[in-house]
Amino acid sequence: ILEGYPLYKNIGHINFGVLANMNLPNDLVSLIHRSGVTTTMHPVELNLSTVVDEQILQKIKSIGETLDVEWYEEDIGVWKWGNMFLGSHMLSPRQTIEAAAIAGKNIVRCSDFLERPFLAENPPVYYVQGDLDMWQFMGEIADIANCSIALDIGHMIGAQVNSDLEVSVAPKDWSGWRRVAEIHLSGYEVV
Repeated sequence: ILEGYPLYKNIGHINFGVLANMNLPNDLVSLIHRSGVTTTMHPVELNLSTVVDEQILQKIKSIGETLDVEWYEEDIGVWKWGNMFLGSHMLSPRQTIEAAAIAGKNIVRCSDFLERPFLAENPPVYYVQGDLDMWQFMGEIADIANCSIALDIGHMIGAQVNSDLEVSVAPKDWSGWRRVAEIHLSGYEVV
């Protein structure tokens, strides 16, 4: 499908957002391998803030191996409640040292199992619980897991608006700056 479009030849990297039960079309996988683009994966149902589901992790690994992904990334939070996928209604993580330790441990576990680096993405925060701000929380997670950060600008703005804070970037001395490996530019609308 993409081969006929002019921009196709300019694509060098694709980040796939996937659910564990997805089946990638063989034509797409073949096109990716032929084109030589690099790939990363953003599964959207790993609960890094609670318990990581082994079955989901195994399915994610299978998809990742098919695409030969370079790394994985996931928003910190709760995507599934039992068998129910929460999607855009995911639960915000508690922003505490204890919660950062759980997320950090889960990221290490995922990275070890998937045999690839695993980036921590700041969550879309609808309400704030805990004594850390988002910057402290993400810095703690990255330090605990010794991982890189996928910094989502829309999530950052949402967290600040929903915390009644002035929208601003992290302080210059934020420990996480050295760990930012990817920036997501997404929209944010206050309604």
